[in-house]
Amino acid sequence: MTPSCRAKRLYPHRELNDMFKRFDNAGPSARQCLDLSPTEIQRFYAQREGVITLNATKGMLNALLDGIDNISHKLCVVHRSDSERCHYIIRPISSFIRHRLLTQLWEWKEQDRVDMIERFSHVPRAGGMRGLVFESLHQHRFSANIQIEAKPMFRSNNTRSRWHATFGDFLANPVLGIAQEEALNGGPPPICLSIVPSGSRAYNHSEPNIEIEENVYYVPLAANEVAIDSFIVHAKHLYMFQFTSGIQHGVNHSLLATLKRFSNLPPPANWHYIFVVPEDSTTFSCPCDVNGFLADHVPYVAQVGNSMW
Repeated sequence: MTPSCRAKRLYPHRELNDMFKRFDNAGPSARQCLDLSPTEIQRFYAQREGVITLNATKGMLNALLDGIDNISHKLCVVHRSDSERCHYIIRPISSFIRHRLLTQLWEWKEQDRVDMIERFSHVPRAGGMRGLVFESLHQHRFSANIQIEAKPMFRSNNTRSRWHATFGDFLANPVLGIAQEEALNGGPPPICLSIVPSGSRAYNHSEPNIEIEENVYYVPLAANEVAIDSFIVHAKHLYMFQFTSGIQHGVNHSLLATLKRFSNLPPPANWHYIFVVPEDSTTFSCPCDVNGFLADHVPYVAQVGNSMW
């Protein structure tokens, strides 16, 4: 029996579509998704929105760092982590909340973002929230000036091999060293970008046809999960950016469907997907994707620093 069928049997008075909408909005909480009445869930949403809009984003982040749990339970959730430093991490409870917090973070001063990232760097369990502030910092910077060197990722000849990037030596895994050497010899060259966007624009992810202008930095205006954090068309090339502070991240399965909604894009041979990671990263990997975007494209990775420009 599937989880949705089980939920429907246990809660016959709940519509599945309503459960799914609550899950997208409130996250993986059985109480919010199943127990609360329509009136109670609306009251919960209103209280949560008040926490966010009353400039509580910084207060919530500080509460996580200081071990205070007065508002964070409405906005965050604990997940298992792949990191050896910590077995769990705290991150936004849903894509909807992540988007709302990013909207609030856009109003911060740059120094406040830099200081918060520095504080989170000493708290491994808060890695998901560090990633939120990391994305906010560099989204804001990229909207004004993009200065990066992106190197192609590499993989072994194994069909199930992940895409890898390493920023140190290969003493622990010489197979990856051989794969990187082969990739550098026969793979695509690095991408060096020096772009000053003519402007930035938020687009609606659900629009059926979006006409793209060159040198405009595009950021999705979406409450739920999106396929691209941002992108820009420059010199007849499409550059897509995925910001992450973790050690691994995949390419969204709906990326190709999203790109079909855009017009005036360069040919697919000129599309580039770039993971943007912190400068202190030592390794990074991405799952292989035999049926999606990575079936025909090599992903790139670029390291960026957090210090003030």
